[in-house]
Amino acid sequence: MSFPEDLLRKYGSRYFSRNEAGKVFTKEIYRQARRVSSLDLTFAAEQIRSGNEAFPEAAVADPIVDLQIWDEWRSGARYFPYPGRYNKLDITKQDKKISSPSSVGVLGEIMADFFAQEGVSPFVLVRVIRRWPDFIFSDRDGNYSFVESKAFTGYPERKRTVLRGRVKDYLIIEGALDAAQQTE
Repeated sequence: MSFPEDLLRKYGSRYFSRNEAGKVFTKEIYRQARRVSSLDLTFAAEQIRSGNEAFPEAAVADPIVDLQIWDEWRSGARYFPYPGRYNKLDITKQDKKISSPSSVGVLGEIMADFFAQEGVSPFVLVRVIRRWPDFIFSDRDGNYSFVESKAFTGYPERKRTVLRGRVKDYLIIEGALDAAQQTE
């Protein structure tokens, strides 16, 4: 997807706040978004483990196992052995465990690279660490593609048939702002 020149010129500058620009770019992304296909893909655990060696910026032993353990906590198969209450501090309930942001991010980066190698270019030129974008690809024609990974667990609350219902707004805003403020 491409942003129109007038939007890039105006909202790609630092004049507008990230919040103001993010709202405008997000509207444009939603306006242009079209679902082109829908399919279920199965990846072998070995494939994910192999990707874990090359693509993530964080060192995680096995993101699949991490998320399987979190799923056991989420489903109730595992639980804390303590009551989760301490009235002197007004602690009246036990919150649920959350998924590891590192493991979720690692899986997102692995998937982003798998899909980009298949759909953008097989040539990973640079794996950028702790900066935008996550990957820079090149093709035989001398073109460069920037790929950024954003990942989360669960589903947003809304209907999941369009982009707005499938990807959380803050992820679209962050990616759109980074892309719009990118200069040559």
